[in-house]
Amino acid sequence: MDDQWSRSAADAVPFVHPGVLLTLPMLLTLRSDVAHRTNPVYSAYLSTLSTVTQPYGGLPAVRFASLDYKPHPQQLQSNGSGITGFREDAFAAYTHALLWFIEQDERHAKKAIECMDAWPGAWTAPIDLANGLQISWAGAVWPRAAEIIKHTYPPGWVGAEAFGRMLTDLL
Repeated sequence: MDDQWSRSAADAVPFVHPGVLLTLPMLLTLRSDVAHRTNPVYSAYLSTLSTVTQPYGGLPAVRFASLDYKPHPQQLQSNGSGITGFREDAFAAYTHALLWFIEQDERHAKKAIECMDAWPGAWTAPIDLANGLQISWAGAVWPRAAEIIKHTYPPGWVGAEAFGRMLTDLL
């Protein structure tokens, strides 16, 4: 057997947070590119600040980057009700987590935390599998926001454990 494939788990390189999607060096490069107005990163950053969604699923148009963004926690129903808020809040949380890291503006970290803390008490398992695809789309975004906040926001995040349990139970 090839030694490359026979290494034990103990020999494996440990996972470092952040690192699910963006590593710390990647986040630092992102921050630097915005600070130095390096495109295409800087133009994408500006677009993020100004993008407004279309009204959808009973929710009004929103700007994910707004510090006035309000989370939409609600029970997820088998008919699809609640999915739009779940998905939009995931995108808002991730947007604010990135903005926190880029700008080092604590208000964005607090907004990301507000979005994430709104959901653990808003649903009860089991969720009907008819919502599985929608939940998976949003479910891929929530951990990105959580990881950035949990591992880069010095004051910490009191609700991280409850949010982690929600993700584990839901996804």
